[in-house]
Amino acid sequence: MWTRAELKMRAKQKLSCAYWSIVGITFLANLVMGMFDIEIPADAMFEQGIIGEDIYLLLLMVNLAIAVGSLFLTIFVFNPLKVGLNRYYLNLETRSESWSDIFYPFKNHYWNVVGVVLLMNIKIFLWGLLLIIPGFVKAYEYRMIPYLLAEDSSLEAGELFNATRNMMTGEKADAFVLDLSFAGWFILYICTAGLLGIFFVDPYYKLTCTELYRALKDRVDYLFDDYRDTMDVIL
Repeated sequence: MWTRAELKMRAKQKLSCAYWSIVGITFLANLVMGMFDIEIPADAMFEQGIIGEDIYLLLLMVNLAIAVGSLFLTIFVFNPLKVGLNRYYLNLETRSESWSDIFYPFKNHYWNVVGVVLLMNIKIFLWGLLLIIPGFVKAYEYRMIPYLLAEDSSLEAGELFNATRNMMTGEKADAFVLDLSFAGWFILYICTAGLLGIFFVDPYYKLTCTELYRALKDRVDYLFDDYRDTMDVIL
């Protein structure tokens, strides 16, 4: 069994051991992934008479192009980058963390990572179309897939979905409460114009989520038997 206090304590310990490295890589990753999250306020500008109809239609096309480009980058760049960031957090356990960890998915079974994460997001979206709650539940059920891929990017979709289901059985409500316990921190995040988020809240939250994965990983250790056997031979 795990408790919120234990997970948060471990997260703080790891954050204190490599504070500037963790803050720096988390900030840069978020900066890159948020760089293309923009939209020109064409509707407001048109309604206020700032632009004419021709410019308005042009800006709508620009916004569409930005949206398509952002979707392309999310699928092929940002999603693998998130998996790589998870690998960086996981390697903090042995203090063998390296900034190159974030590029792990791009160098190891890249298309598998892209395909699995895309499939995960499509499933969550489709479940969400039924009602909000089923999509919400599935998002928690599939929560561990990016971490499993961070450990072994060669794992196939079928075994990943089975594994995350095993890990999150009976844990989804507690994971939700864990997220909810950060509500106060995220309010302070907003009140400080994001500064507290950069220097504490965001890395603290992500490290806590990583500790949740570690607490549940023993349920799917069978996935990594070959890896452990290989390491035993090397050692």
